[in-house]
Amino acid sequence: MTTARANDWAALQVFCGYRLVVVLALLLLFIWARGEPLLLAVRWTDVFLATLLAYLAWSVVALWLQQRRVPAFSLQLYAQLGVDVLALSLLVAATGRMDGGLALLVLIVVAGGSLMLANLRLALGLAAMATLALLAVQGFVALYADGAAEGYTLVGMYGMGLFLLGAGGSLLAIRVRTAQALAERRGVDLANMQALNEHIVQHMEPGVVVVDGAGIIRLLNHSAMGWLASGRGAALEHVAPALDLAVRRWRRGRVGSGLAVPVQVRGAEVRVNISALGPDPEGPLLLLLEDQAELHARVQQAKLAALGRLTASIAHEIRNPLSAILHAGQLLAESPDLSEDDRRLLDIVRRHGRRLNTIVEDVQQLSRRGRARREAVALDAFLEEFLQRWGEQRGREGARIHCRVTPAGLLVLFDPNQLHQVVTNLVENAVRHASDGRPRVTVTLSGRQTQAGEAWLEVCDDGPGVGRDIANSVFEPFFTSQPSGSGLGLFICRELCESNRADLRLINPGEPGACFRLTLQMAPAGVPAGWQEPETEVRLSRFADGDGPAPAARR
Repeated sequence: MTTARANDWAALQVFCGYRLVVVLALLLLFIWARGEPLLLAVRWTDVFLATLLAYLAWSVVALWLQQRRVPAFSLQLYAQLGVDVLALSLLVAATGRMDGGLALLVLIVVAGGSLMLANLRLALGLAAMATLALLAVQGFVALYADGAAEGYTLVGMYGMGLFLLGAGGSLLAIRVRTAQALAERRGVDLANMQALNEHIVQHMEPGVVVVDGAGIIRLLNHSAMGWLASGRGAALEHVAPALDLAVRRWRRGRVGSGLAVPVQVRGAEVRVNISALGPDPEGPLLLLLEDQAELHARVQQAKLAALGRLTASIAHEIRNPLSAILHAGQLLAESPDLSEDDRRLLDIVRRHGRRLNTIVEDVQQLSRRGRARREAVALDAFLEEFLQRWGEQRGREGARIHCRVTPAGLLVLFDPNQLHQVVTNLVENAVRHASDGRPRVTVTLSGRQTQAGEAWLEVCDDGPGVGRDIANSVFEPFFTSQPSGSGLGLFICRELCESNRADLRLINPGEPGACFRLTLQMAPAGVPAGWQEPETEVRLSRFADGDGPAPAARR
């Protein structure tokens, strides 16, 4: 027999209780019927009483052992069934007759035991043991109590009943246990399926809300909680009146499913898709909430992805003939037979060829971007090294660059190579756009930590600034305000910032002196400079994955 379950112990407890009730009833009947053979005829009263008292003591002990579940279930069951058959056989023998009715209790023991055994061989063995015990009692009665020979016929009938009860009870128990095991497995499967469905619903990006016919929220996931700022049991009209109005209109329209309407929820425009969970439109409804701004962003992202693949393919096809043109122009420039007009035309060809090559390089880098490898960067040390490199490479470009970081030793998380590219591009843009014929421009790099725990790096110039009419377009690809630019510089800078979980934006559109603010993520407390973030999860370029940081670009 396999390890007992809670149901087995419960059945054994019922059996022990039944035994105790039967023994007490026999004891009371024996005391009440003394001298009255019609109630309970007993030939050997001393034997009957002693057996009955011993049986009562065993019933109490068996119930106590069952409550403690010691020893094992199978051992307790075998012992109790054996004692039951033996004790009841002795009680029948003490009466001196087989037709007194006590033998029927043996039938009940075999029937209950076969149900608990749930094993055909063991049940038939129990029936055989009980039949042999009754046959021995009949032999004793025939020898010492002048029993009639017809008692053997009665024993035979009892034996047939015992075997039928044993076989039927065990087969029934086997079928019941098989059905119970199947139900338990299906229950576990249903519970797992329910947990899986709830996990999926709770982690779905769109908000999921289920409302009943009265407009009461019965289910919602985490995304919907963010929209509605409420939980189960709240009335939809109280937490989101606009959404409740959309639901009422949907019910009046009797639309089957799939209606999507824009509503205002907590100050944001949300697209809600309404569908009925049953055939009755007045019954429960499923509401799917999606942010309109996010949907627009996804559409824009898909457009940019397609544009990136197209431009990368075109750039690849253009670069080979462009390289041939530039090389031929270089060789032609070395010819001594060119006139001054021819050299001027050749210079135009070479200048515009180089510009076209710059655009091709900027486009190609969009498809070569790799995963950001963020590490703790000391902002003041990084800017100091940047100024040194800038002075060595472009120190004569007529730009004064000031740098200040508060507090000193401020650590931020960013890929150092990509941060250098972003800062280089921003400073180059500041110098290029702020000069506009001026002999000297000033660019200020300021980094600081705010009280909110954020880190900022601002690149500001003293030029004319960026007009409000173009402020929303400067980060779009291929937008430029100068004929010599490719329009990809700031777009690439923003992509690199997003890859490093940073934010880049223009903070003073329409004011003198353009100022770009880069909001950075602080490094964890206690880590040294150069500490690398383990298993960095970043959002890659909108266009394609690549293998390495992109070079600095131009706006």
